[in-house]
Amino acid sequence: MRKKVVQAVTLFSVVVAVLSAGVLATSQQQRGPAELFDRGRPKTLKERAEERDVEVSGEGTCRPEYTSLDEMTKEARAIIYGRIIDSKSFWDESSPPEYGEAITTEYAVAVYRVLRDVKRSDPDDPTQPAPAPLTTPLTIARNGGVVEVNGHRASVKVKAYDALVPGRDYVFFLFWSPDYKAYTLAGETSGAVLVNDDRSLKPLASSKEIREQLRGVDLDTFLSRLGGER
Repeated sequence: MRKKVVQAVTLFSVVVAVLSAGVLATSQQQRGPAELFDRGRPKTLKERAEERDVEVSGEGTCRPEYTSLDEMTKEARAIIYGRIIDSKSFWDESSPPEYGEAITTEYAVAVYRVLRDVKRSDPDDPTQPAPAPLTTPLTIARNGGVVEVNGHRASVKVKAYDALVPGRDYVFFLFWSPDYKAYTLAGETSGAVLVNDDRSLKPLASSKEIREQLRGVDLDTFLSRLGGER
């Protein structure tokens, strides 16, 4: 009698195990491979910021800083004098790998004067469409910025970009970016020269050569050197 009871219990255990395995398999199929993968991946910047303030270091554009003002002036596709009138930062949704990790900041610029306007397509890729016109509001884009998530701050900090402030005037050296569909600064922040209230200049470049070249130069003298059209 005891042997039959043991056999019955064993059979019952096997049936329960089989049924449990079937339920687990069904549950996994319903969740799908993406959800199963998510369980083991690191949290994105956006997901971490939902829980607390997060700040990480970021990279600027793919072009390195210029060390020579003459070289930057020669290579820039557009040069303008204008004022930042607004800015906004947002999550970059251009590609799935960047979503939740990359932040883009766009500046709206009132164009006071155009010093150069190269309307041709990118010489490295002639199939790309021509750049946007240099008219107000002109959009300048860059990597990095600060966005709010669930009451917390997610910050991608890019060197020297804190000096780009709405309400201030600048001379901008620019390239057209098909990826951003906007202009970007030539060589990181070497492409921005702050105009002080007394019309003196403060280059944002880290290059000592560029800073020395603009030491003691006022706005009117600088614009005359660059030439251009009103």
